[in-house]
Amino acid sequence: MLPAIEEKSMIPTILVGLGGTGAEVLLRVRQLTEANYGDLKRFPILSFLWIDTDKNYRVNQSAARSLLQDHEQLWATVKSHQGRDMLADMHHYPWVESWFPKTLAQDINTLETGAGQIRTYGRLAFFCHYLKIREKFNAAHNQIKGHEDFMLDEHGIRVLSHAVNVFVVSSLSGGTGSGMIIDMAYCMRHWLQERESPVLTAITSLPNAFTSSEASDRS
Repeated sequence: MLPAIEEKSMIPTILVGLGGTGAEVLLRVRQLTEANYGDLKRFPILSFLWIDTDKNYRVNQSAARSLLQDHEQLWATVKSHQGRDMLADMHHYPWVESWFPKTLAQDINTLETGAGQIRTYGRLAFFCHYLKIREKFNAAHNQIKGHEDFMLDEHGIRVLSHAVNVFVVSSLSGGTGSGMIIDMAYCMRHWLQERESPVLTAITSLPNAFTSSEASDRS
């Protein structure tokens, strides 16, 4: 009797990178995927979303064959007038007023250039861009669905369409990732709860991973 052949199966997966560290990890995974499959279109059950507050930050994309596209990234930059208007009318934003310290209000203009390693600014940026973040995430989710036949015919892989994996990658030493990651996780679970059985996993680097870096370096 011939031995039974184990059937390969995979779960559609979304990779979410927060801040500079998140972007670096996403691009390395992207590189490995392209090295194995040649083109991301040949592995459509994997999607990417990078969120950052610093639009001027330039991640090294040379390792990956393809760059992150516009639909795969979101600049959650808070303009000075946005921050000032919100803080001046804070009673209309009780979900922010309950935790935002007034001592940071005087430096709100610095948000134009990113969270600046201040977690509170990263969290504020998440709420300022909540609707855009939800839209981008839902697009990343829709992108990985409906490819069961392709994956089976092309790679002999059965796709478990009733489930979805979400990996959130960030450092906990900067402002963007550490400020957003908890709210992002709760929101993603909420957005997915009526669709599939999501499994959310956070992969984080602790501050001691950057002890050899200069204090001014992004993380």
